[in-house]
Amino acid sequence: MNAPRIIELGLAAVLLEHGELGAETSVRPWRSLASTKTDQSRVLPCVDIRFASSQHNEDQATQTCAGTVEIRTNAADDADHAIAAAMEESVRDTLENLYDQAKVSIGAEYQTFIEKAAEESGDLFILGGFTFDGGMTPFDDDDQNVLAISITVHFAKSGG
Repeated sequence: MNAPRIIELGLAAVLLEHGELGAETSVRPWRSLASTKTDQSRVLPCVDIRFASSQHNEDQATQTCAGTVEIRTNAADDADHAIAAAMEESVRDTLENLYDQAKVSIGAEYQTFIEKAAEESGDLFILGGFTFDGGMTPFDDDDQNVLAISITVHFAKSGG
């Protein structure tokens, strides 16, 4: 089971279905770029989803994956950062909805994530919840505006 891949695909599905990102925005799960539209895979604006390899918690039964949901816009097209700010708000609102719904195991965003996780792992991936770890101070990178939201996903693997 490749937990980071499952998480990246799950979050991408949630953001594509429930986020208000605009049709021109590409959403890129890092380990599954082939799942994105080839003609938009590197087009800005984009949301880039990247998670580190999982680590076992102290109990050795549950695990976590830490990662970022990075927002990138073209600095020339977004000189006042309005597009990046609107994207950040939409991504944050959508992730907060998912966070809230995961606590009660019900809701549209939660259902989308769970369905994608099941599609990728069968019944192996069991979502435990999310922790918001803060974010990254916005910066400019090679004519791009960049900012990110950091989260940790808590989960278990069915059967141990």
